[in-house]
Amino acid sequence: MSINKELFDLIPKLTGIQCIDDVKDLESDISSLIGSSGLILGGRIKDPVDKSVQDFISTTRIRQDWLELYQEKNLQLIDPVVNASLSSNNLVNWSDCYNSHTPAFKEFESLADDHNLMNGASLSMDHSNSLVISTITSLIFDQAPDQRQLELVSFIAPMLNSAIGKRHFWPKPKLTDKQLEVLNWMKEGKNSWEISIIMGIKEGTVKFHVTNIMHILGANNRTQAVAIAISLGVISL
Repeated sequence: MSINKELFDLIPKLTGIQCIDDVKDLESDISSLIGSSGLILGGRIKDPVDKSVQDFISTTRIRQDWLELYQEKNLQLIDPVVNASLSSNNLVNWSDCYNSHTPAFKEFESLADDHNLMNGASLSMDHSNSLVISTITSLIFDQAPDQRQLELVSFIAPMLNSAIGKRHFWPKPKLTDKQLEVLNWMKEGKNSWEISIIMGIKEGTVKFHVTNIMHILGANNRTQAVAIAISLGVISL
């Protein structure tokens, strides 16, 4: 696939994405380049506090009633595109997923057809951090995408998946003032006894804060908690 000027100019914008608003700002540029009619970002994240797995979805130029229906009925559980994407890291052409004989999938196809969501391409990515499990980027088209459009999705989607798969893309974990103070002393290499002397509190109280800090950040130890906090901008170097 040749890289034209329009695509070349888009690359640094894609690699510089920091938040969901950045993605939405780029959607018109992506649409102009690729001829898409909408964008869906989805995936699964692990709650750092209770470790439960949650599905998330964000869309541009998609009917609000579809998004509400999708979330209300947990349609990701019967979405053949999601099923195919999470089963493979290869590009998924939606037309290959439909026309299923499975009753649940047929129900989904009927709903998707009612909302003009039958043509598109998706690509998933697995992530190794302690928050994001996997992400899926989907580009929607008014008609079945041609080979050039599929190649462009294959090129653009990994950059979008990489951006939304980073921990700093998501809201910072909330720590209390005391937890932040303890965390900053942890960053300085102080142990629980030293922190208790500095802060004028019991060592057991410090250990209680440390346990909660690691729980909130999804860390396995103190060093990892400090590293995660710095990477998320919760504390500075």
